[in-house]
Amino acid sequence: MNRKLSTKSSPYVILSLRLKELDFKCVPMNWETMDKEMYEKQFKLGEAVFAALVEWDGASVQQTHEIISKLKQDIRNYIVKYTIWIINFIGACVKKKNEANTKMVCDGIHILLNRFRGMDQDFDHCLTLIDQSKEVFLLRKNLK
Repeated sequence: MNRKLSTKSSPYVILSLRLKELDFKCVPMNWETMDKEMYEKQFKLGEAVFAALVEWDGASVQQTHEIISKLKQDIRNYIVKYTIWIINFIGACVKKKNEANTKMVCDGIHILLNRFRGMDQDFDHCLTLIDQSKEVFLLRKNLK
């Protein structure tokens, strides 16, 4: 049964579930060598994670400090674990040249860089790798 979440904390819940889905379904390999079906599944997974991140960031803050701290730590852990996968996903977005998708992913990158930078040195290093990648440069160029 597929029910839409409608609680006040749903952006938090949705983002938490998308991060767990990323951990479960992510295929850490070069996207160039994936077959078309796997490529599309990975692309949709990336879209879902970034859409949830943007939705969570835009929601009014109704959660307790502990919930927000836990979610930020989860985001940090998954970004550190899947930095290369995220860069590959951004590269796939560049190739698709879908304006709505490009804006959402750029917004997600902006959220990561502005809300999460400074948590710790490893995380900052991963955010810098993402921010300075040629994929992010090309994605931002496509948005203009």
